[in-house]
Amino acid sequence: MDNLEKYFKIKPIDTTQHKERLNEEIKLLEDLNYVWFIKRIAEIYNNFINEYPNLLRGSAGSSLLLYYLGLNQIDPVKHYIPLSRFINKLRASPPDIDIDVPLSIRNDLIDNIIKNNSDTIRMTSDHNNEDNIYFEDLIREDPSSSFIHNSGVIVYSKEQTNIIEDNKLTPTQIKLTKHTIGNYNLKKIDILANTAIEQLYSIDNKKTISSYNFEDDKLYKFITDDDGIGITYAETPMVQNVIKILKPTNIEELSVCLAIVRPFACDNIHDNMNWSSLKNEIIYDDDFIIFLSNKLGYDEENADDIRRIFKKNTDKNKMEEFVKVVDSSNMVLGDKIKLKKESSLQTT
Repeated sequence: MDNLEKYFKIKPIDTTQHKERLNEEIKLLEDLNYVWFIKRIAEIYNNFINEYPNLLRGSAGSSLLLYYLGLNQIDPVKHYIPLSRFINKLRASPPDIDIDVPLSIRNDLIDNIIKNNSDTIRMTSDHNNEDNIYFEDLIREDPSSSFIHNSGVIVYSKEQTNIIEDNKLTPTQIKLTKHTIGNYNLKKIDILANTAIEQLYSIDNKKTISSYNFEDDKLYKFITDDDGIGITYAETPMVQNVIKILKPTNIEELSVCLAIVRPFACDNIHDNMNWSSLKNEIIYDDDFIIFLSNKLGYDEENADDIRRIFKKNTDKNKMEEFVKVVDSSNMVLGDKIKLKKESSLQTT
């Protein structure tokens, strides 16, 4: 494991499931040449990022290795999060490692990382190829201006030095974007500005997120009864509607309320909704993968491949073939409707 164990912040959990999951993940990372990258991420995280409140987000939360390294706060085995969301052999794009930090320190933090790590450089932002479906409604910026990418930091190996030199715009930036770095097998970490973490940082810049008390009943009563004004991520009428209907009483339930707005959509939230009925609905990308595996016998890699195709609307033929597979399967009608409904949501 390339001496990764010395960076572990959490002692590996001694269960068969955890052992098998870690071995599977390490094998995949080795086969895809990612172990060195994870090691460098751990070093950069420990030396530069971890002194600030931070939060790992996105598909990297599926990594047990990152959990042991202290970047991921969630045990993916305990919470049944499939590894394929983070890394698998069918995934064309590199796995995402996104870390939220306080808004006010993000730019200086990135500059500090680039300055003190000779194997890092910033990439360029390509606004002509944004995958946000709402981007057409915004003002496009000219990619020829070579705007620096706000959060993307490339971490490269010695063997990739010539690629970096050939594509440099400035001593600290290359012209490649998130859409082209994969052509050169370059890997990145996104260091993202987070307003909520900024608020916590301004209150107490020494406290970590995990050190706050998330078990205070009065907190959840306030969140349910209040109108959300001043509560970051809970201010919109859409989120407030979900919170008032489901009435979360702990951090896990509150997380579901915040996540349920996208992609599940509030159109499906009604006044009679409760936690029991909600369990019968597909909410997360992870659930889509598991549902596909359980109902149609897909392995996780192919299930994730289907999820990505529908999410990005990239292959009409495969999408149509998948619908035919669902229709011809032995699943009960309710499951067929649910699965096709979720597939259509993946394209929105």
